[in-house]
Amino acid sequence: MRLILYMSKTDYKEEVNRLLMDALLGAFGEDAELRHEASLKGTPPTLVHVFGCWNRTAAAMIFKARRRDIPTVYSPLGGLMPWKLKEQKYDRQLKMLSFQKRMTAEARAILAFSKLEAEQILKSKWNERVQQTGNPFVTNQISEDEMLRKVHAFYQKVLDSNSSSLLDRNMLGIIGSLLQASLDKDAFLNEDHKARLLKATQNLKDEDWRNIFLYASDELIIDRLRQGIAYLKIPAPDIPLQEIDRFAPTHQYTGQSITMVGAEPEKVLAKVFRMLYSEVHHDSMPLSHLADLYQILRFVNYDENEFENIIRKGRQEKFVARILGTMAEILNLTEGFMPIPPINDGETDKLIKNITKIRKL
Repeated sequence: MRLILYMSKTDYKEEVNRLLMDALLGAFGEDAELRHEASLKGTPPTLVHVFGCWNRTAAAMIFKARRRDIPTVYSPLGGLMPWKLKEQKYDRQLKMLSFQKRMTAEARAILAFSKLEAEQILKSKWNERVQQTGNPFVTNQISEDEMLRKVHAFYQKVLDSNSSSLLDRNMLGIIGSLLQASLDKDAFLNEDHKARLLKATQNLKDEDWRNIFLYASDELIIDRLRQGIAYLKIPAPDIPLQEIDRFAPTHQYTGQSITMVGAEPEKVLAKVFRMLYSEVHHDSMPLSHLADLYQILRFVNYDENEFENIIRKGRQEKFVARILGTMAEILNLTEGFMPIPPINDGETDKLIKNITKIRKL
């Protein structure tokens, strides 16, 4: 874990804050770096922890991390307590209050250093992913070691709750190929295709497998992924997902699979694409639905010419073509099983990120 800790120079001058920060820096050693400016230069961090309130530079740090899809923890250091909020009552200060609200909402999770502060943040409803630990530099109810243990566990919980942020194009390629192995075993009669995947998985560490399995669970493809691993006899570690502490998922997916029911498969398939269009535009399409579509295109008999006529009349052809381009990129679907030629352009790239939730592509 590479960690960036942000705290303004003003806040760091306060003894309690300095002791807290120095304890974290000491515990994480070379894996942690303190910054006083809103900068993410250098090796990309695994996680960013921002400390302080009513500070535009701190807010900028959260906004930058959010744009780069880096999991971010925020600790207001008591700045959101009622008596502090009361001070923000004038027009100029109300603008800062709105800014502060956005900052709190965009953080992936909030770490409060007192029970009272955690309750206040939850009461504000600006962010529901809140957890608290005591501060050994203001109370003797918790030791420094215990606080550090809780903070480290909290960081892991945040990372485990944002597995898509820890994946890249290479990992997505592995996930897509494993998924294809469960959907279409004939595709792996090609020994070169199989050899490339096996070679890629040999470089995976246990931590990589952990992120892959958590992501697969989130995207409702965990069973299929395990089937692909079993079919290819890949020595993946056993990750007990049910024992991993995580926040509730942000995406609320339907667990229902896509099936072809109806006497006119061409019309049913066009309806499936309309449903996927709606899911994409509501940011609610799980990767499992792309896998369902793969099976339909690969194994269901339908008249491709009739289907093409239907989608052209419904002005669906560009969306369908980009979904097909997405399937070629993620699931290795070949043009022989596509009803129309795929489109691979900037909009297709956006579609891939929307469906996979992986921004580092």
